[in-house]
Amino acid sequence: MARTLEIPTDLAKSLELIDSGRLKKIDLGIVNNIYFVNVAGLGLSTEVNRKVPSGLKKKLGVLAFIWTAFRLSYKMTPFRTTITCDDKTSRSLSWQISVCNGRHYGSGLTIEEEATLTDGKLDCLSTEVKRWWHGFLLIPAILRGKYDPSHDVSLFQGKTMKIETRKPMKIDIDGDIKTKTPAEFSVLEKALEVYVPQKPAPTESL
Repeated sequence: MARTLEIPTDLAKSLELIDSGRLKKIDLGIVNNIYFVNVAGLGLSTEVNRKVPSGLKKKLGVLAFIWTAFRLSYKMTPFRTTITCDDKTSRSLSWQISVCNGRHYGSGLTIEEEATLTDGKLDCLSTEVKRWWHGFLLIPAILRGKYDPSHDVSLFQGKTMKIETRKPMKIDIDGDIKTKTPAEFSVLEKALEVYVPQKPAPTESL
């Protein structure tokens, strides 16, 4: 959330925004009646969030998640899922599904380059590679949030979503496992006020 809103990650500098910043209303995501700010995920991310060493996460950031994912992914198998976004339904075999309220998640990943915390929509990424190690070829695209037709992913954007799996699967919400599938998602628009940096003054045209 801090990265999406350009809030300093340094605690002292972020606290200065109480005096120097401005209030901005942002959306909240909801999954199975549980609020979230950033992301809800199932599949590989659930195992990674459970097992990534906290010390390594502080030192390496997103690389700690990638390293842990590499260690765990070869032991996993893809799962069958049905995703309904607004009025569109898709069925696939997925390794990981991430539903984001904003643009950034997972200590440096990007769900979609144009996503915001104020657009009244959720963005969903389903990773559907044929082999587990193919997922690492997607890392550059996942970091940028920009995909092309050759990538084995499905992207959805909408106000409501429903994710179903053959067996109940655990869902991590902003890093903590709190619910399981079937999962119903929605957006509560402009529900939370956050201090953010002031917009830079517009430059005068010559």
